Amino acid sequence: MTTTGSNANEAKRELEESEMEPAAKRSRSSGMGPPSKPAEAPPSPETAAATALFPMTLDDELRAVMAMVSEYCRKDNAEIEVRLGWLVDCHSRKRIKPMWAKSSVIVTDPNVVFDARVSEQSFFKINQEMNKIVEQMGSTRGSSYKKSKTLDLFTANNDRFMLDHATHKLLSAVSKQSFQTIDIHNPRQALDLRFKAAAETPVEPPSDPTSVDFLKKVTMIRSKERRSYTVDCFTFELTTAKEYTSPVGFTSLDLSSAKKKQKLEIEVEIHIDKFKAEKVRAAAGSVEGRLRFYELCRLFIDNVRGLTETASAVVAPNLPPLKLE
Repeated sequence: MTTTGSNANEAKRELEESEMEPAAKRSRSSGMGPPSKPAEAPPSPETAAATALFPMTLDDELRAVMAMVSEYCRKDNAEIEVRLGWLVDCHSRKRIKPMWAKSSVIVTDPNVVFDARVSEQSFFKINQEMNKIVEQMGSTRGSSYKKSKTLDLFTANNDRFMLDHATHKLLSAVSKQSFQTIDIHNPRQALDLRFKAAAETPVEPPSDPTSVDFLKKVTMIRSKERRSYTVDCFTFELTTAKEYTSPVGFTSLDLSSAKKKQKLEIEVEIHIDKFKAEKVRAAAGSVEGRLRFYELCRLFIDNVRGLTETASAVVAPNLPPLKLE
C-alpha cells in the first residue's frame, strides 16, 4: 500500500515532534507528541551601542548572584530564577553592544530592556541536550521530566490565575512582587541573562475563573506548554507560550479568533528550600553550610553558562529587531 503525500508529511511531523521529549517519556506516550514547532522564530536583535555597562569577571558575577540569593532565599514565598534572552537598546531596538568585547558585563542602563525570548534553533538545541541529560541520569540525582499545559490569566494589577488548559480548573492564584534583577550581557554568547528574585503571594481566587464577570477583568492570557527538567537543586523550564492581550478584557476562553504573539522561553529556577537550608546553617556559624551554599551558587552559574554555550553552538538566525509595545 502506498503512502499519500499528506500522510508522509504527517508522519515526518510526528517524528520531529517526538524528539522533543526524553526517549523514556516518548515510549510511554502512545504516540501523543508535543505540538509542532512554531512557524516563526522570535527576533534575534542585532548589535547596537549602549551605556552604563561595567566589565565583570565570572567571580564578580558569582558574587552578585550569591548576594542576591543570600538576601532573598529566606523570604516568604520567594523564588529565584534566571531567564535567557537578549538585552535590547530601547532606542535602536537592537541587541546592545558593550564597550568591552571580551568579558561579561552587568547592565544598569535604564534605556536597556530584557527580551525574554530565544530563537527556535537555540530552543530546540537545548531541548535535545536536556533530553539526553535526563535519559542518561535516569532517576539519579533527583532527575525527572514533566510536561504541562496551562492558561495564565493576568489582571490589570498583575495578579495571575493559572488554569489547567483542558479542564480550566484553577491551579493557583498569586500576585508577583519583584525584589531584584541582575542583567548580564554575554558578548561572546548568543544569549544574555536576567537573574531575578521575587515573591509569589497567594491572593483571593475567583469563585469561577471562566465567568464573563471575571474574564472582563483579565487583560492578558498566556497559553503555555512547558517542559520541565528537574536535576539536583534546579528545574530547567522550556516554554512555548502564546500571548493574547485585550485592554478591555475577555468574554470567554475561546481564543481561536484572538490576535496572539508567540514566544519561546528558557529559564532555570532554583529549589529555594535547599539553598535556604544551607544559608541558615551558614548563618549559625557552620563552615560546612557556608561552603555548601557557595557550591550551590557556583553550580547555578555553571548550569546557566552551560545553557548559553549550548545555545551559542547553533547558527543564529538573521531575524528582525525587537518590536517594543
